[in-house]
Amino acid sequence: MRSFSIHKLLYQLLVIGLCCLTLKTYFAQNNAEQTALEEKFDWYYKFEFIGNMFVMIVSLLSFILYKKIFPTFVSVCYVTLVLLVIITSLPEIADVFKKPSFFFTIRGIGNFLNFGLIFFAANTMYFKKILKLFYLICITFIIAGLINLSKVGMGAAREQFLFAIGSYAVNLIWIFPFFFLQDESDKKLNILNTVIFFIIFIFVFATGARTYLIIYALYLIVKFKVQLQSKNALVVIIGTLLLGTGIYFAIINSDLKSTLGDAFTVLSERANTDTRSGQIREFLRQWEPEYFLQGVGPFKKWYWTNVEDFYYFLDNQFLLMGWWAGLPALFVYIYLLVRTFFHKPEIKMFEKVNGIRMMLGLWILACMGFAIYVTISSSLYYFFLELLMGYHLCKFSMLKNPDFEEIT
Repeated sequence: MRSFSIHKLLYQLLVIGLCCLTLKTYFAQNNAEQTALEEKFDWYYKFEFIGNMFVMIVSLLSFILYKKIFPTFVSVCYVTLVLLVIITSLPEIADVFKKPSFFFTIRGIGNFLNFGLIFFAANTMYFKKILKLFYLICITFIIAGLINLSKVGMGAAREQFLFAIGSYAVNLIWIFPFFFLQDESDKKLNILNTVIFFIIFIFVFATGARTYLIIYALYLIVKFKVQLQSKNALVVIIGTLLLGTGIYFAIINSDLKSTLGDAFTVLSERANTDTRSGQIREFLRQWEPEYFLQGVGPFKKWYWTNVEDFYYFLDNQFLLMGWWAGLPALFVYIYLLVRTFFHKPEIKMFEKVNGIRMMLGLWILACMGFAIYVTISSSLYYFFLELLMGYHLCKFSMLKNPDFEEIT
């Protein structure tokens, strides 16, 4: 009879949770326009709640099991963040639990508990398998996204592109660069990852997201700067030109030709448009000093004249978090991100891993307003970034210490 393995159980629970969130993302993206028009969240949103529940179980158990294998500041920041969010939510705690789905929204206590997924990186038996699962998720989103793009047709507005691939594009630009930046021993896999990354350009370009195009370009520059310094520089240049030419001709002879043509028009129209400054100024005028310490709470909204209504979100995630959760919570989160960025990782003791610090740096910039999304969320890409943070922080050398035999 096989012995029980808590490490395997955590892996299985996390796989179930991530698969539930993938299903929700797929169905929500395919029905995005209907959801926006009817303002109705259909049955597949239950997958999100179920998936988050599994992720929360894995996060809490990983914290309990593996926290000693991480720098002390990681555990302190995690516990402090959760406590500060609970304190902020106390005046409205009845409403928080009255609507279970709110527990895992961007201001829900559950999402901050799920931040403990950082600690799962110490589960070295199964961590690499989770990375492979994310790779498969990216492939799934690419196939589904290309099908959706082919259905958009001529004359599509940016809104229609977002309804078709918006969620896919955001997940892909934050997840797949990790795989793209690695130098795999299998040369065929390197070529495949490069092809996939070029295909992702279609998604980023079609959504008209200027900041994501910049992020995409930065990844390309970093990747090929290293490649061009190698002995195979000429092969890389010729191969890239051939690949780019092949993809170009494939696109202009497919249904995606008109789609990308319309996307270029959208991007040109938005190139010189400032979509953030006015919003930030209006938001700051409504941020009263009395809210600096504890925040306004998870249910508070601010009035935005552009939508002529009260609004939950903001195109600067640090400011938004400081407003609703309080400046202490914001400072703890920023400290954790910055300290993680400058942390000297131990992963190089075992293998060469590229790109994690770059991805974390871009995430910090994005939270400052460089890109649009939520800071702490239940999105697949955010869970992936948490895992990368844990991979960057974990003291892998301590796993060989006899004092930790009970968890290895």
